[in-house]
Amino acid sequence: MNSIQTIFNQPYSILHLLPYTNNLNLTNRQQKMSELSLIKNITEMSIIALKSFIKGNLINFDALVGENLCQIRAYKNIHLANFWLNNSENKKKLMRAVNTLTVYKIKIDAVANKWEKLVNGLKTYDKSLDGHETIEEFINRTNLYIELSEDIIYLISCYFLTHFSIKDSYIPVAINYQELSSKFTVSRHRAERLIHRYQLLVAKFGCDFIMKIASELPFSEWYLHLLPSLCQLSDVDRYVLPCHIVSEIILEHCIKKNIPILFLFNRVNLTQRETVYPYLLERYIF
Repeated sequence: MNSIQTIFNQPYSILHLLPYTNNLNLTNRQQKMSELSLIKNITEMSIIALKSFIKGNLINFDALVGENLCQIRAYKNIHLANFWLNNSENKKKLMRAVNTLTVYKIKIDAVANKWEKLVNGLKTYDKSLDGHETIEEFINRTNLYIELSEDIIYLISCYFLTHFSIKDSYIPVAINYQELSSKFTVSRHRAERLIHRYQLLVAKFGCDFIMKIASELPFSEWYLHLLPSLCQLSDVDRYVLPCHIVSEIILEHCIKKNIPILFLFNRVNLTQRETVYPYLLERYIF
């Protein structure tokens, strides 16, 4: 648990998109070359993710995060779209973030090419190539450290999880680890760690979002007193909140902000034990 908390006590950066803690020890040139390749692949997908969000393709951010509630992500995504896409200045900032990552990707290519030449030219031990250092030290030494905002990390994580999901009737039901391993040229174990990291990020940011909107409600003091004790780590270290109180907070927030609500009911005839045709209630604007 302490290692999980440590992740969120640090400035958000490219390191948060890597599947391990910042003190991971790299012990040889092969490991370091592998990390450069992984960072390059992540950056390429990050650029695609942000471009997709700018186009308003929110369906590409329907992430699969285990026991974490889907209504949290749906409501958070709506708010992010409203904040980033319905304001011209914010949209420009997001486009600048895409440009920054594009330049960053070019920089990664240059560093990777330089390292490849050094590795091919030096067959014996070299401290610069083979010396022990943490992943954070390596990133800083190669000038590849870049800060990222919480929203950008969240969007990238959601896109990543959605892209590599297996869907049933357009609904994510599992992760396609084989596709991820093949596309990124990583082991199954590494693919699982990468997915777990992104699920962890999305779950934590989602719970934080619920606490934020709860603070805007009339009974905010009661919610803010209760929510921290209800927010727990699951057995796979993902942050979770109970369904009932989350749904209550989202509904109350919709009412307070005059957000249209669409209710869908599926009524069941218990006597005949058959499903009656679903009907749709009219849209209520509170």
